[in-house]
Amino acid sequence: MNFFYSTIKKYDFNPLRVPWWKQIVVALTYFITALISITFTTYPNTGSTPIWIPGGIAVGLIFIWGYSAWLGVFIGILMTQISIFQGWENFGSFTLVMLITVVTSLGKILASLCSESQNNNIFPQSDNRYFLHSVKNTAQFILFGCFISHLPIAIICACLVCGFGRAPWNLFIEIAVTWWLSDSFGILIFTPLIVAWQKQVFNFIKCIKKQWLNTLVTVFLVFIINQSIINTSYDIQFLYIPLVVWVVFKFEELGASLVVLVITINLMLATIAQTTSFAMESTRDSLLLLQSFIACISMTTLLLGAVLSENNYRKQELIKLNKDLSAKNKLLEELNRQKDLQSEAKEKILTEYNRLLQKQLSLVKAKEKAENLTKRKSLFFASLSNDFLNPINALVKITESLANTQLNDQQREYTQIIQQTISTLLKAVNDIFNFSSIEIGDFELQEDKLSIKDILQSINILFSKQSQEKEVNISYSIQKELPNFIGDASRIRQVLFNILGSSFYNQNSSVFIYIKEANLLNKNKGLDNSKTLLLFTIKSTIHDQNEVREDGEAIQYDGETALCDRTENDKIIDTYDIFNTFETTTEFPENNRELELFIAQKLINAMGGTIWIENDGKIKGNPPAQWSLPSPSSPTSIIYFTLQLCPISSEENKSTSSHIFKELSPLNILIAEDNRINQKIMLYHLKQLGYEGEFVADGAALLEQVKQKKYDIIFIDIKMPIMDGIQANKLLRKNYNKAHYIVAINHLIENKKEEFISLGFDDCINKPIQLEELKVVLQKILLIHNL
Repeated sequence: MNFFYSTIKKYDFNPLRVPWWKQIVVALTYFITALISITFTTYPNTGSTPIWIPGGIAVGLIFIWGYSAWLGVFIGILMTQISIFQGWENFGSFTLVMLITVVTSLGKILASLCSESQNNNIFPQSDNRYFLHSVKNTAQFILFGCFISHLPIAIICACLVCGFGRAPWNLFIEIAVTWWLSDSFGILIFTPLIVAWQKQVFNFIKCIKKQWLNTLVTVFLVFIINQSIINTSYDIQFLYIPLVVWVVFKFEELGASLVVLVITINLMLATIAQTTSFAMESTRDSLLLLQSFIACISMTTLLLGAVLSENNYRKQELIKLNKDLSAKNKLLEELNRQKDLQSEAKEKILTEYNRLLQKQLSLVKAKEKAENLTKRKSLFFASLSNDFLNPINALVKITESLANTQLNDQQREYTQIIQQTISTLLKAVNDIFNFSSIEIGDFELQEDKLSIKDILQSINILFSKQSQEKEVNISYSIQKELPNFIGDASRIRQVLFNILGSSFYNQNSSVFIYIKEANLLNKNKGLDNSKTLLLFTIKSTIHDQNEVREDGEAIQYDGETALCDRTENDKIIDTYDIFNTFETTTEFPENNRELELFIAQKLINAMGGTIWIENDGKIKGNPPAQWSLPSPSSPTSIIYFTLQLCPISSEENKSTSSHIFKELSPLNILIAEDNRINQKIMLYHLKQLGYEGEFVADGAALLEQVKQKKYDIIFIDIKMPIMDGIQANKLLRKNYNKAHYIVAINHLIENKKEEFISLGFDDCINKPIQLEELKVVLQKILLIHNL
């Protein structure tokens, strides 16, 4: 059953696939040839005849038109069986007709399936249903399609004929053998003719035109042999065998099949006329013997034609392979000929390649050496930051403390000069160390409470002396109800300090700073909802367009903020050009102004912002996508930059207000710091907040002090002699667990808070220690104690 369903799926049996006229042609052809074959019957009303032409025609048409032509075959068989058995007479006759029609139809389909299912075509791009050009496929067609497939059909039909009383059972074997051989011989003769005709008819016509003389010779010899058979008593019919073999060589399968058909007709007529050696008393035996002879001739021609087709194919393949081999041999000869010519060129190329490779390796080594030297230089400067900044920061704090004491006018003037000098020195040192940290990618931002207003006030104080000397007016405006933020106040102050420094290269100018929220500028870039985008606008205007130098020569600023660096060559450095330089090169900054703006740009980027400048309707830098291009109207340069900061709510501000120091109990504070100046600065800040502190100079002394007294909070400097702060913190945690609130004092510029917390510290503050930063730490410990 599975075989039946798989066969139905594999082959198309839908009769609608074949045009109706083809079905009619199949049915009429079968019926007409069946009527001709019935005239040779030896057992009337049995359908058994030694000549059966329609079986071969039916199988051939199924081969060329497909299995969908089975309906035409079925109709043709039905009409034939009705004519033979008078199926209209009674129900028994009609039943016999239908059974024989179904069995015979299945026989024709089975013959086709047996032939095709065994057909393994060796020829590429050829029709798999064409079997005549392969010896194996032709032999399988003869064995399965012609003989084996029709043996059960003949037995079943003979049983039906005898079973329905159309013939006695003693004639069963003769009827079955006659049915089997006549149908098999018909398929063997007519099916190859139809298949070859459909495949080779046009080539055959061309072959006849080309070999017209051989065609005439073939017709003449067939006529002579046929006349000799009729008019003589010799067995001249055996001369057909060499003739057919010769025709196979000259006209291939179709020509040989046509000659076999002509020979069959001639010998059949001669046998009926009793003029051949096949003539016997029984017409049935005579015709079956004749068909056996014709079958031998047909099988010989089919197999010989298949052998010749395979040989021709192999020959063509061999010729093609010989051509390919010849072409490859020529190519190989050409390559061998060029090989000698290329040897010298290859040697030159290899020599040049080795030379360039050595040069490249030398350049790589030189580059690596230069990069290592640069990195070592940057690391060296970064490592020296504590040694430089500690004394400078101490001087800053001492001079600030000194300025807050009662001084006369001359002392106050001297103190201001010291403050300005120290600020200039601190700025220069910070620029060097900041650039080194940025260059090696090793700097972090602090996360502390800050006030934009406080930052601007401190900037105004820092530039107060310079603004008086160069007649530069600095003013600022802040958006109302702008909250405090969490961020790095020192970095923001440094950005403003570096940018505003350009204004003091121009005398008689005004600088206006405006700060507001600008979250809408970053709406398409996914700004964190917890952060606020601040827009800083710095507008610099020169009051006089022409400045007269001492030698009387005028300097024209062309409407831009000119940054006049009064060197020996009176070189003018333009902020707009500096931004243009940053966009087009990655070289080291050439002067102090470029270095300041470079550091400012990197710090702004680190805080999630961008910086750009507008001048004369042009923009340089990285403005937000929503920023509109200005119109050229006035000789004014405007610098914009944005920062992303986390706002602090009003409740948080109230919770950290300074009155907490008055309401809660005092703290026992211990400071481990080896620098005496830093000790004094720390003590000064603690006194300002209403606290006292005890000091030790190293980690070992710290451990001894803790054994004697319990402390609420311990400040530990990271770099100390005998035992450093990290080792001391490990021992404190090991011996006392979380009994103390331990704060690391970081000596580097970069914020390492997260790193120190991961090492076991509770908090971290950076040098130089700021009063506000110390205040925040004390507030945290007081809140913990209060809880």
